[in-house]
Amino acid sequence: MFNLTPNPFLDSICTVAVVLVALYNYYCIKTKQKGTGYVFLVVFILLYSLFYRPEIGDFWHYLDRYQGGVAFGEHWEEFYFWLAALIPNNFLLWRVAIWLPAAILIIRCFELVKVPSSYATTLFLIFGLATYYYTRNALASSVLYIGMALFCLRDGFERKRLMFFVSIALCLGSWFLHKSMPMYIGIAFLSLLLPFKKNVIIGSLIAFPILYGILIAIGSDFLQISDLWIQEGVGESYLNDENTMSTGNWIWRIGLIVSYAPVFYYFFIAFYKPIPIHVSDFSYYKSFLYFSFFVVFLSFLFWGQGSIALHGRLYKTAMIPFAFNVAQYFKYHWGSKQCTYFEYLVLIKIAWVVLTDII
Repeated sequence: MFNLTPNPFLDSICTVAVVLVALYNYYCIKTKQKGTGYVFLVVFILLYSLFYRPEIGDFWHYLDRYQGGVAFGEHWEEFYFWLAALIPNNFLLWRVAIWLPAAILIIRCFELVKVPSSYATTLFLIFGLATYYYTRNALASSVLYIGMALFCLRDGFERKRLMFFVSIALCLGSWFLHKSMPMYIGIAFLSLLLPFKKNVIIGSLIAFPILYGILIAIGSDFLQISDLWIQEGVGESYLNDENTMSTGNWIWRIGLIVSYAPVFYYFFIAFYKPIPIHVSDFSYYKSFLYFSFFVVFLSFLFWGQGSIALHGRLYKTAMIPFAFNVAQYFKYHWGSKQCTYFEYLVLIKIAWVVLTDII
């Protein structure tokens, strides 16, 4: 077993590397160059998941459970115990066995709709990386996403019927990789089956106050469906988490606005000026747009009501499919005014993060 300890200097190097790679690929988008490529992206995000180790986080929780076995990690799924038994003395190799397949499946979701790697790299590093590296849910989610992608694009395969059953099996199979997946599987099937409607945003805004008022009942039901409620009080702790909104200073509040602005703006343009409906990958676009929107919507039902941790968990989960969707949108609309405005909002977000880290 490696002697693993928190290393703030290594964390800083990882953060700088992410910013530099993202900005380089953004430069490649602007200059119509190839970028660093998909293979580089797989290797880069895998290394990030191994070496970025904030002092507080699941990296250390997983290490404790990996070393302690079942007694220290009852709420792990059987797959991860089996993998730990197969790789008993090397925690980093155990992480590679989980996060490498997740990285490959995520990048495959970009490739299936022929998104240029520079788009995928820039958007994934900005929006999806914080979700990918953090929890084992990365593997479960990636299996669900590749299932969704194959379902949407099955008509492009020679064996359409076989691909239909494979895609459904992948979506359902993700349940065995993380106990929270039933909720996301439900949202996925809803996203796959609903027809595209621009007025989803209006309907959601009308429904939000009603749903917000019955938050606790909704939260309890979702957590029970996801088997989280019975895991060492995990579910209850999400709903009763301290509400940090009331204690945040003005810098924190500005940071929230800057962080959320690109996402809110994108949903508006994605619904009201979508990619061409007749293209072969429109179902993919519609499904991942719906999925990311519904999960973000759900996250804000827990905003400001003593459940900020659950809000953050849900919001971050939405960011990987969000990155899929934005990259596809860029493929069709790059150079348009709406994309330019989105770029400005994202650059402001990055500048704010860098500035506040320096301060």
